[in-house]
Formats: sequence, C-alpha cells, structure tokens
Amino acid sequence: MSPLAVAIIAFIALIVIFTAVWAWQVKSKNAGMIDPVWAISLGLAVLLVAALAQGAICTRAGCGGNWRVHLERAARPAPMEAECRPRRRSAVSQVSRV
Repeated sequence: MSPLAVAIIAFIALIVIFTAVWAWQVKSKNAGMIDPVWAISLGLAVLLVAALAQGAICTRAGCGGNWRVHLERAARPAPMEAECRPRRRSAVSQVSRV
C-alpha cells in the first residue's frame, strides 16, 4: 500500500477515535480518560502503519518499539517534579488553612 494511503487511513482512524472519546467526555464530564486513550490510540496507529506500510518487517516493527520507549519515558515523573512535591504539599496546606 502506498505511504500516502497508509497515512490517510491512520489519520481517519485517529479522527474517529478522538471524536468518539471527545463525545464520551462531553457526555460524562470526565476528561480523565483523554490521556490514556490518546496514548493507546497513537500506539494502535503505529501498529496499523507497521502492518500496512511497505518495507522490511524489521523496520516497521522498530516503529512500535520506539513508540513504547517514548511512552515509558513520558510516563516517568521528571526529577524536578519529585523535588517540588514537598514544597507543593506545604503550599497547599497553607492555602487550605486560610
């Protein structure tokens, strides 16, 4: 399949998924599922592109592995966040006392 056709199929699939999740979020008033659905749907798009694209299977499978590594890095808290957590708690407790 041509690269343009694969990209269009993946784009349409993402539009359908994101529109459905947006409608669900508006109805339920719960935006907590947006980030996990975003990560999962983009991972599925990578798998779709790897399955439909042309080229060596090793190269296409490498795309999925790179995406997994990216998500693992993004999910880890940043070192600065761990340092700021105690100060944030003390600031919140001071505000709640006022």
